[in-house]
Amino acid sequence: MDDNEIQINSYEMDTTQKKKGKDDAKPLIAGILLFITGIMGILTWIVALSFDISMIDLSMIETQNVTITPSQLQSIIQTCAIIGIILSVFPLLGGILSIQKKLWGGALSCSIIGLFTIGPIFLSSIFSAISLILLIMSKDQFYQKEATIKNEY
Repeated sequence: MDDNEIQINSYEMDTTQKKKGKDDAKPLIAGILLFITGIMGILTWIVALSFDISMIDLSMIETQNVTITPSQLQSIIQTCAIIGIILSVFPLLGGILSIQKKLWGGALSCSIIGLFTIGPIFLSSIFSAISLILLIMSKDQFYQKEATIKNEY
């Protein structure tokens, strides 16, 4: 090999390293957004769980001829809060997978589940949608399992 080939090869390596370094931030940003999504969702549903039903004016419900008691309303809110907390755990898991760049499909599905966490003013759903887009764009940066076939013969 002469000096020109070495220079060309080193130039190609530099451009691929710069491109790789530039794209490495997408899974990290997606992971951070998923963490924020999970934390906001959990906090929102904890506030809903601790909500006191006596703060609601039940006269509005009575004018609609709805036969629901305050205890039934409290149990509905508690059930929704428990489901919301369970759904909010998945974006935390997706954030871990995204930062470690493992299991692209798992991180993607956790980001999709994060769309349903609601959060304050739907911010966690918006953050989850942004992380979903970033994860789709950075699929090739996740570690792939190498398919190795061993010949035993």
